[in-house]
Amino acid sequence: RSTGSLYFIVTPRTTKKLPSTTHIQTMHRLSGNQIRTQAIAGITSLLSDHSNSWGHRVANTVKFVPETGIKVDEISKEVQFSFVVTPDSCNGMPSLHGGAAATLADVFTTVHLWGIDPTSKHVSTSLE
Repeated sequence: RSTGSLYFIVTPRTTKKLPSTTHIQTMHRLSGNQIRTQAIAGITSLLSDHSNSWGHRVANTVKFVPETGIKVDEISKEVQFSFVVTPDSCNGMPSLHGGAAATLADVFTTVHLWGIDPTSKHVSTSLE
């Protein structure tokens, strides 16, 4: 039994360590559908090629399905990642475990960068 649905919205912004101006310019040249297609390919590869990774286990625990869980706004290029929170991904409250939320934020920001540039090697999340 699921405990509810949540979503993250990843908004493109440029900081010292996050996507470069070139990435932002590239992103605005792509259609939302192109970003979505590349993001789906990126996370599908991540989930199949890294089946023993923490990110893979968390994405499966919350029932994230790339084909239906990724939407891109055509104008802002914000990417919405939706997933179902299951009892296995909850803490004792019951709500989504903070470690699971942090992992998903890391995975989804990486996938957003891959949606812009599948060869991207940038850091997706920073504590600065």
